[in-house]
Amino acid sequence: MNINMDISTISLIELFDLFVSRGVIEKPNLFGLIDFSPTSMKAAGYELVGDPSDFHFYEKSHATNYRGRAVDIIFKSYFLSKFEVGNGIRIGPGVRLISFLRHYKQLKKLTHISNGNIKFYFSDNRMDGAAIFDESIVVRFSKKTRHGSYLIQTLESDFDKTGNIKNIATGQVKFSMTYCDMLAVRDRHWERGKCTAFDRLTKFYLT
Repeated sequence: MNINMDISTISLIELFDLFVSRGVIEKPNLFGLIDFSPTSMKAAGYELVGDPSDFHFYEKSHATNYRGRAVDIIFKSYFLSKFEVGNGIRIGPGVRLISFLRHYKQLKKLTHISNGNIKFYFSDNRMDGAAIFDESIVVRFSKKTRHGSYLIQTLESDFDKTGNIKNIATGQVKFSMTYCDMLAVRDRHWERGKCTAFDRLTKFYLT
């Protein structure tokens, strides 16, 4: 897929805050758009993916500022026929899950991250996972190397302006991954040691 880069001063932290608070980005001006209509996005160089008469989306790559360095994202705006559904973000390499959770903890003024309404799901080998916030917002993450940390892949949500699509993000996670009770892991040491990123996440969650 050939996507043109767009150099901008978008704050990735601001996008995080907006998305975890509402499950959707409702500020088109952040992306240089008048609105999220197909006409505006086509004029701004967004690429259409899918059949416009069915479920489809428009996407474009943007450069964001994350803690003083550039991180590329792909912003996606979803539609069901001519009706806007919501949006999501694919995050480029380099954003650690634990850094995001630490920011979320401060944003929500939590004493411990375990005080938040967050549920974790993992693939069988724990190389891939997803965190569901408030039963509706999904942060997918992945570990690419043996000793690496979990890096955020996407921000998704069940938000649907049409009311016709139920649990589009959380449903896919629950179907394809297994729920992990992070508090229970503390008492089941035999489960740890399989994945260093998982061990780091568990330690962070339990402290």
